[in-house]
Amino acid sequence: MKASTTCNQIIGQLLTEAKATQRKLYAIIDSAVHQKIHHLIKRNIAKESYSNLFHHTDFSEIEDAAPYLVHLTKANAILLNKIWRYPWGIFLITSVERDEIEAHLRTNLFAEDPLGEELLFRYYDPRVLPVFLNNSSDEERQLFFGPIEEMYALTTQNTQLKRYSAYEWDTAE
Repeated sequence: MKASTTCNQIIGQLLTEAKATQRKLYAIIDSAVHQKIHHLIKRNIAKESYSNLFHHTDFSEIEDAAPYLVHLTKANAILLNKIWRYPWGIFLITSVERDEIEAHLRTNLFAEDPLGEELLFRYYDPRVLPVFLNNSSDEERQLFFGPIEEMYALTTQNTQLKRYSAYEWDTAE
């Protein structure tokens, strides 16, 4: 199956689910994964549909390696076909507005190591998210999800989605 077919099917499924439940579909796209992603976002997505999650942080000047929150629609989701083969990011489904979700996501950008050093936490990397969530307590997961009802990460081959819910957790994972 072609990557673009898989991409279109997965995005179509998520858009349908979000619309049916009167929620919004977002993606956090990691522009650090490939040098062209930042420019693809700027050229293919309307400015009012995305925001740089590093804005208002110590990393606000780093646009070309920032994670971007993108409100996905059928029209702008075509961008993902161009970056599908990379571990580009994650999907989110929520009922809250972009400003609220953006503020919450920024609170998750930094974590402390055991020595108290503040580190960038790349939770939007689909290789990091499952490891973090599977090793978190219920309380940590609830804080992490905040107003987000569901998160989705692509599997290693980018052909299947793994769903993570703020309300249900399978401890056998």
